[in-house]
Amino acid sequence: MFDFIIGIVVGAVLILLVQWIIVIALQRHANMQVKELEQLLKQHENSQNIRARVEHVNGCFYIYDSKTDEFLVQGNSVGEMDAILKQRWPEKTIQIAEGVGNAVQQLKETR
Repeated sequence: MFDFIIGIVVGAVLILLVQWIIVIALQRHANMQVKELEQLLKQHENSQNIRARVEHVNGCFYIYDSKTDEFLVQGNSVGEMDAILKQRWPEKTIQIAEGVGNAVQQLKETR
């Protein structure tokens, strides 16, 4: 009878130990999946944002992608260029991060 009780206790302890190991393994797997999703979201967000540079030449503003120097838009005011940018790239956000000379300040004044 004593062996029977010892067997039940040892079996219960082993089952709890196996369950604990499985839970830890599943938590680690879930944490890795969350990290991968966070990285994918950051990559997606970065692909949706364009850092841009503005130049002011002869009364007209020109906006270029800062990374690739690709021409994005030209215009005389923020509103005009914003409408064109939203029409061309509705899913992207253009952030003017730099300007040649005081072009950023001049562009802000056209609002």
